Amino acid sequence: MEILEKKFKNITEKDSQKSMNKYSYFFLKNKHVVYSSVMLLMHAILAALFWNNGLQIIFAYNLISFFIFISFLLLAQSITFQFCVTFGLWDMLIYSAVATFLAGADFGTTVLTIFVSPVFFLSALQDKSSRKNYFLMSLLAGIVSLIIVFRNYGRQDTMINGYLTTVTIYKDLYKTSSVCSILFTTAIVFYLMYLTEFSILRSQRKNFFHKNELEFIANHDQLTNLMNRRAINQYLTTCEENKKANGKDYAISIFDIDGFKKINDTYGHDAGDFILQRLAKIVTDSLIEGERLARWGGEEFVILFENYSENVVNRLETIRKRIQECSHHWKGLEINITVTFGLASSKSGMTTSHITTKADEMLMWGKQHGKNQVCRAEDF
Repeated sequence: MEILEKKFKNITEKDSQKSMNKYSYFFLKNKHVVYSSVMLLMHAILAALFWNNGLQIIFAYNLISFFIFISFLLLAQSITFQFCVTFGLWDMLIYSAVATFLAGADFGTTVLTIFVSPVFFLSALQDKSSRKNYFLMSLLAGIVSLIIVFRNYGRQDTMINGYLTTVTIYKDLYKTSSVCSILFTTAIVFYLMYLTEFSILRSQRKNFFHKNELEFIANHDQLTNLMNRRAINQYLTTCEENKKANGKDYAISIFDIDGFKKINDTYGHDAGDFILQRLAKIVTDSLIEGERLARWGGEEFVILFENYSENVVNRLETIRKRIQECSHHWKGLEINITVTFGLASSKSGMTTSHITTKADEMLMWGKQHGKNQVCRAEDF
């Protein structure tokens, strides 16, 4: 569990650094800075353009917006990126309306208004907690866009007097402002598309992690991180099928700690959990290929030998001695343990259920006749 949690904790930052170059990572890591910089640059250029052409009200609006986005840069840690984007979109709509109604032409603002609505809609998909608000803002932005477009092209005298006259008087301004609107709009759209793509990829990785986490929880014991009974049963089923198809023998050993109840009663259940974890590690470190360990339940464990041979008994003896020789220190106290193994194999042609029952019977026999030993069914 801890490994999975650490992996998820680093899923955004470390994976991002590995999968992209330093420039891409910068654009992803500093969203406030990038977005606010683009917006203030756009307003700075537009303010200069309208100032040079004597349109002071539109100049003043762009100048105010310029300083607002500078404050966003300074307060990057205090405001959310979604707020920054939302403000920027409304800022574009208001600027478009001001420029259109005061100057008599769109000066490229139609491009700005057209892109605002879909970006609001896109934001709703990313920020699920405020989805309803974003849909409403998207609808309102669409209405504002239609009003601005109608102001430009829907009036009867538009192409005769107002619009054409304005474009003629401010010909250079119209061209430059239109080009700037298109360039900055394109830059913002592509940047938001880039962020959206990463957000989708991140969600996919996150879902993949949660899927693995759920599978891990379903198939592993929380205390020892070993496979649980459900997981080992899947391997047992496979071994039984291989036995029927290919005659490949396997063996099952069930074992537990001798006098485990006394450990719990003497030192407490926390000490008992500690001993279970220690035992799981010792046995895990002792296994070789073709041997699988699982927690069977309580203080009982099971080892599946996918390839049975006479050497299995020797393998269990090696593990038993290693456990016996290890000392475990709990809060300054030394705790020594031994284990008893019950072993049964498919040599007799029994089903997995019968083999498991036989191994458990051998474990009980060993407990009643001295403990700390390996008891194989074939020897009785």
